[in-house]
Amino acid sequence: DAANSAAPPPAPPAPSARARVLTDALVEQLHAVVPAIEKARLYRGRGGEVMRAAACRVLEAIALARLPSSGRAQARVVDVTIVECLRHPTETIAAAAAAALHAIASSYLDTPAAARNARLGARFASVLATDDNAAATRGAALALAALPRAQLLPAADAVVDALVAASTLPDAVERRDPETRRNAARAIAAVARTLGIAPPVPPAPPRARAPAPANGEASAEPALNGGRDGLSEAQLCRLWAQLLACMADYEVDKRGDVGSWVREAAMLSLETLAELAAAEQARRDAAFDAAESAAATAATAAVGGAAGASQTLCARAPSVWTVAMAADCARALVQQAHEKIDRTRQLAVAVLARMLARRGAGASAAWIPCRGQLEAAFGGGAPGGADGGGADGDGRGRGAGVADADDEGEDGDGVNDEGVEPPTCLLYTSPSPRDGLL
Repeated sequence: DAANSAAPPPAPPAPSARARVLTDALVEQLHAVVPAIEKARLYRGRGGEVMRAAACRVLEAIALARLPSSGRAQARVVDVTIVECLRHPTETIAAAAAAALHAIASSYLDTPAAARNARLGARFASVLATDDNAAATRGAALALAALPRAQLLPAADAVVDALVAASTLPDAVERRDPETRRNAARAIAAVARTLGIAPPVPPAPPRARAPAPANGEASAEPALNGGRDGLSEAQLCRLWAQLLACMADYEVDKRGDVGSWVREAAMLSLETLAELAAAEQARRDAAFDAAESAAATAATAAVGGAAGASQTLCARAPSVWTVAMAADCARALVQQAHEKIDRTRQLAVAVLARMLARRGAGASAAWIPCRGQLEAAFGGGAPGGADGGGADGDGRGRGAGVADADDEGEDGDGVNDEGVEPPTCLLYTSPSPRDGLL
């Protein structure tokens, strides 16, 4: 007895063992719950909205448990239940459907083969871009935010186009829907976080033209998203410029300043894109510095002196985060911090403070001009700290001296003390003048 009492408790069963507790018959009964609800028409009448949300929750739980399911059953669930609930005008039901879609797509459809069959990214992008039903476009934006990488990457261009168009304030008053624009602004951050920013594509060396396929063989499939494993520089800059445009959405209707919903969603998305772009820019700068150092070392060894190394040049990858982009982001947040709505002001200050509090070469705030003044006004760290300007080990700083003028010696004309102009993104044009932040 003493030996038994001293023995450790049995380990919990592995997930696979737990899954085997459900018999095949019980799994079939679970899959039949939602079809039975729909066959009985329980979505109608009193309590129909509650049943819709409950059905979406059942589908989400089944997918999270990764219970065996056929492709036909998955297609039926998405086409019948999820799509119909996404189009529902009640926000809670659409949100429940989006959560169920995220679980189903992540558990069963997050493979290239499933993406080719389902094509959910292109499907919901088309709904968002062309459907006149406001409830449908709201749900389509939520769906794009919930899809996994395998479903978004094949239709990245269509998804970006749809999100940019849906988050734009239409000229026609009858076509305006602030909820759609808000959901699209939120989806921009979700899509960017899911896809990430593609690494720079090195120029391909010239080669002979590939021979045509013989004996009726099928040619290779076109590369997804132009052969990029994520958002391209052009796609990123389009999304960034659109979020800045959303910050100028001041539509007013009988409910009040409904444009504030869009602006608040855009603030959070700006924060996400800024951190993604700054981290990618730091990786590109580090890779460029390493390649330049290696090339200089190799050239010096080849010619036996430093003269050859001084002529070694390495191609710098396109910039995805620049001083102008950081300044425009900070300027937009400062403007929202002075709005009349308390909720909007609090969110703007919170986002700006979080950005200023981040440290390191990959922090977006390392590129913001007048950072010391902003930190003194909004918090986020001690002005003039050790790494307040995002300096590297060589003291140059990310963006070639883009911190506060008092910290890094910049004289306000966009050129640092070394006479080097900060890199610019040729694909991005600042929508506002660059004659100062405050």
